[in-house]
Amino acid sequence: MKRVLCLLAGLFAITYVFAQSAKVQSAYNYMRNGEFDLARIAIDEAIKDVKTAAQAKTWFYRAAIYGQLYATDSNFRKQNPDALEQVIRSYQKAMELDPKNQWKDEIQLQLFEHAVKAYNEAVNYFNTKNYQAAYQRFLLSSQTYESINRYFNQQLIDTFATLYASRSALKLQKFEEAEQLIRQLQSRNIHRPEMYSSLAEIKLQQKDTVSAKAILDQAVAMFPNDKNLMIDQLNVYLFSGNPREAITRLNEAVKKDPDFVPLYIQLGIMYERIKDTAAAATSFKQAIGKDPSNFDAYYRLGAMYYNRAVDINNEMNKLDLDQQKLYDALKKQRDGYFHTSRPYLEKAFELNPKDPDAVLALKELYARLGMMDKSNQMKALLEELKK
Repeated sequence: MKRVLCLLAGLFAITYVFAQSAKVQSAYNYMRNGEFDLARIAIDEAIKDVKTAAQAKTWFYRAAIYGQLYATDSNFRKQNPDALEQVIRSYQKAMELDPKNQWKDEIQLQLFEHAVKAYNEAVNYFNTKNYQAAYQRFLLSSQTYESINRYFNQQLIDTFATLYASRSALKLQKFEEAEQLIRQLQSRNIHRPEMYSSLAEIKLQQKDTVSAKAILDQAVAMFPNDKNLMIDQLNVYLFSGNPREAITRLNEAVKKDPDFVPLYIQLGIMYERIKDTAAAATSFKQAIGKDPSNFDAYYRLGAMYYNRAVDINNEMNKLDLDQQKLYDALKKQRDGYFHTSRPYLEKAFELNPKDPDAVLALKELYARLGMMDKSNQMKALLEELKK
């Protein structure tokens, strides 16, 4: 009786193995006949068995079946958001099980094509601000290139997949992952300006301004003609709370790019911050000389003179009654600054009559100068702009 049971058990095992092998064959037949839904059901059954799951053929068929469904069936893609990853992982599994298998050339081609598909999907997700999905797809693309290099002895560079995986991680505040990805590129002797911008941003997000400055100083030295890096570096210094240090960097930037108007405007702002009105005025006027239709330059120059007049007016209000002589001297300075600011603010208004800051500044200035008709006109316009 025991012998019969053993024979029956053996027969069942043989039958089961044949059944699972039949699933692989069925999946192939369904695939050949274009019945990919049935092929998927059959192949997913086959990978559940230890023996058929150990065959490269099983995984190659699965990759081909999932790849076809992914490419042609939008409903399938919606219901199976990991379908692309399943295609890639299946091809990788086929190579892992048999590095010399008969489909080797086809697998290499398919892995490359699907790495590109993963990257394109990632870009779409990134542009629509779905950073989690973008992060996963960029990583998938990067890892696929790595597997191609490993299995087929290639030297493919996945610079942008890794770089934007890092950018996506940064958006998700995965700071360690974001930095690690950039360091991976550096370890491959890859150096691009965007990498250093990303590293600096990571450090800034971590409140490490010192490291961000050091990274950008190094990057600007490596890529002296890259304007984006220069702007990133300047922004760190502009918001670091040290205007004199920012002025030094801005003057260096002006020497590199003397026609870049925003540099002069930022210089003017920094000089104004340290109360150097003359230097600020020079910078704003240089901006106007480079770009006579620059609203920002006219507005900031006019506003600077206006604010200087207000500061002097505040000094006047603090004087004692017996300081009439000083009061009169300050009044003359104040009125001079008010009058000096007028043509610049009026030009700014002419360039952009719908800017509320320019309208408000003129309303206040005209009132200070006793020009109430013009002040009321600006007041009415301001109310219209608010609507």
